[in-house]
Amino acid sequence: MVRSPEKFDLQHDNLSVIQGDFSNGDAIQETVRGTTYVICTGGGPHNSRQYEKGFMERFVREQLWPAVLANAESSPPKALLFQAGALSKVSKLPNFSQLLIAPLMGLRPMALDNDAVMRFIDSNPLKGTKVIVTRPGALINGKGGSDLRASCMANTIPLTYADLGRFNVQTVSDEEFGMKYPYVCLKNGF
Repeated sequence: MVRSPEKFDLQHDNLSVIQGDFSNGDAIQETVRGTTYVICTGGGPHNSRQYEKGFMERFVREQLWPAVLANAESSPPKALLFQAGALSKVSKLPNFSQLLIAPLMGLRPMALDNDAVMRFIDSNPLKGTKVIVTRPGALINGKGGSDLRASCMANTIPLTYADLGRFNVQTVSDEEFGMKYPYVCLKNGF
């Protein structure tokens, strides 16, 4: 489910793109019902003044998790992928990047919000559903064409939305994928 389907240029046989928004719980529940995989790449504005405090954590806690749990007994998704940011972490303690880099880039509220999402996910497991939280870093428009990989180190090179979309679809459907909080980077780069 995306707000602007015209911006989403990824085709896959097993991918359905539906227009919707974060506030419509019924639409989210309908979208998740009967799915094999759920990918959530939503986020707020990259501007600390415009970012609504707790926006994503509320969405995950009040909309996404209940939608997945509603299907847990009959047909839970095999996997759910949530896309956070490279400045996000599970720990409550701020790290160097959150103290210095995030404020300079206007991303501190988003990073703290994604931290809260990661802690929520960590403390609320979904029975029968593998959860992956990717942390790609900077994203740019473009055709893409680069292969990406999961990493245990943060990425410093911007990735295209197109490449990240392909990576997310491949990762969520890879039953052998074992990382829970991977960073995402170029396959042949840092």
